[in-house]
Amino acid sequence: MKFPAFGAILCLAAIGFAKTAEHCYPNENNACQGVQVLEQTGSYGRVVRAAAYYGPADTTTTPPASVSNTAMTAAAATTGASDEASDEASDGDVAIANRAIIAHGTIMAFTFVIVFPLGALLIRFASVKGLVWVHAAVQGFGYILAFTGLGLGVYIAIVPTFQLNFYHPITGIIVMSLLVFQPLIGLLHHRAYGTSSTPTTWSLVHVWLGRVTITLGIINGGLGLDFSADTTNGEIIYGVIAGLVWSVWVGLTLWRELGKRAHGNL
Repeated sequence: MKFPAFGAILCLAAIGFAKTAEHCYPNENNACQGVQVLEQTGSYGRVVRAAAYYGPADTTTTPPASVSNTAMTAAAATTGASDEASDEASDGDVAIANRAIIAHGTIMAFTFVIVFPLGALLIRFASVKGLVWVHAAVQGFGYILAFTGLGLGVYIAIVPTFQLNFYHPITGIIVMSLLVFQPLIGLLHHRAYGTSSTPTTWSLVHVWLGRVTITLGIINGGLGLDFSADTTNGEIIYGVIAGLVWSVWVGLTLWRELGKRAHGNL
């Protein structure tokens, strides 16, 4: 299978898995449960999702009213915007969570839309001494930002209510898991390339894993805005900027690759 096709399939499979996982909540016996997701818009447009479990999955079953009320109370507690909020979440918790949401979105958008594509372009187009180390420094800076954003994201997803079951955090964890392997694969790639001066299998894996991960990260940024119920204008602005950057990055990369092939340098 060609690497570009594999990359596209990997992106689609990851998103499909994340969307599917949203609808299956295992109980203590590892069986799926029915779930009613109640939404309530909180500060900064965040939608808090409170999942009410009510036994084996059955689309014909209606959860008891008491369960629904409990779930809505939990949702209200997480927003801090209702007088009926439970004691589990204070106004301070909500304020911290809202700041964490803004910081998480800003850091991750900057990392995947700006830093990582910039590092990928530098290694292809820049001509400076120690270019490999410049590339490593830029991407290393991106790693610091990405894992900082991951920490904030995990905090948001578990405080004050557990939300790791949904498509955005699941996709985010997949993306960050892929990132973990990139430095080692990159080191193996550069060692092999330094010996042979020609691309190797490690080169293909490093390059295409990076491309897939960046693309999936950009897509997940849009999913995150949807998940947090951001404003339509915010989603449009992110979509335009991210789409433009991705198009320029892919266009320049494609132009470079075609130029190499035209000169017989694969």
